[in-house]
Amino acid sequence: MARSYAIYNRPMTDIRTDKSDIQAGSQVVLVGAGINLFLSLIKGVVGLMTGSVALISDAGHSLGDLITDVITWFSLRLSRQPRDANHPYGHGKFETMGTLSVAFFLVVTGGFLLSESIDAIRHPTDTAAWALAAAVVSVALNEWLYRYSIRVAREIRSRVLEANAWHHRTDSLTSVVAFVGIGLNLAGLPAWEGWMAALISCFVGWIGVRLGYDAVQELLDHSVEPDLIGKLEQALGQIDGVVDSHELRARRMGGDVLVDLHVQVPPDITVSHGHQIAEQVRIQLLGADPGVTEVLVHIDPEADDNYDIPQVQDVDDPENLVRTVAVAVAGVKSVSHVLCHFIHGKLEIQLNIEVEPTLQVLEASAIASQVRRALEAQAVIDKVDVHLELDDSHDETANGEVL
Repeated sequence: MARSYAIYNRPMTDIRTDKSDIQAGSQVVLVGAGINLFLSLIKGVVGLMTGSVALISDAGHSLGDLITDVITWFSLRLSRQPRDANHPYGHGKFETMGTLSVAFFLVVTGGFLLSESIDAIRHPTDTAAWALAAAVVSVALNEWLYRYSIRVAREIRSRVLEANAWHHRTDSLTSVVAFVGIGLNLAGLPAWEGWMAALISCFVGWIGVRLGYDAVQELLDHSVEPDLIGKLEQALGQIDGVVDSHELRARRMGGDVLVDLHVQVPPDITVSHGHQIAEQVRIQLLGADPGVTEVLVHIDPEADDNYDIPQVQDVDDPENLVRTVAVAVAGVKSVSHVLCHFIHGKLEIQLNIEVEPTLQVLEASAIASQVRRALEAQAVIDKVDVHLELDDSHDETANGEVL
């Protein structure tokens, strides 16, 4: 069954610089910063007035969020700058560095809060009942902010915004723990509020370590998730002309996924045909996942494990060698086309020769056989396929019209 190969001409666009994405992400960060400022003031004032160490600890967490919001805002805008001569792969690493900065600050914040919590365990104090109201407000606002941030982060594929969204989720959870601690204090167990504050600090530190680990792995070009690799491999199986594929690699750069791979195609096709298959592979993988923004395809005529260093590499110009040997055979007028195939470390030749048009078929075939034997006698040539080219110049009339 004949196969058709569509011609693709999709321009490469820097989709990471969409201004609407930058505006949406910036708006999320600014809303989060406003809410964090409000919560840090409310929880701090109420915590000081009621003597709630858990609420004061949670207020310090919210105040620290303002700094991470600033980091997220700058990282988001810098990472969405268009590619330039000094950054041909874009500025996606700014998101990774921003995520790492957010993670570092979370760890530092967790350590500070843990120190305060230990002091509260040693010296417990009573807490006023209305401190519970501040904790409830904090849970509601932070949970809403998490859902808002994570939705936009996934829409614009921003890793640093997603990290900041999870930071908001930790704020919600720590406020729940603060609520429990205040309740235990009111129930006559004041030391337990300090333990709840310590739990908050450990949770904040753990989130920072987890985000930092992921950011470091990204900086070290760690491979993407196995599920994404599976999607890419499945997409490859739907492309005609791909004999096999190997060395499929994918890594993250901010919200982008960069892919490179080797694709094996039939060894006797033309360069343009091989390029067309490579384009089909690129387009198919770009559509396999919205995070994939760049695909580099290397075309192989055979499996790499069969590709030893060939002896034909000692020949600087194999085409010139073929033409020289062929025209030296009696009866060959010219050599019009030469194709050199390097397969399994050997040189295979296809060529067209022109002979006198008045020769009989058997005579022309004999000349072609002589050319084939002369070429196969060359040490570097393994196989030769000779074609006779028809000369139709005698069909033209004197005035240039074709009969």
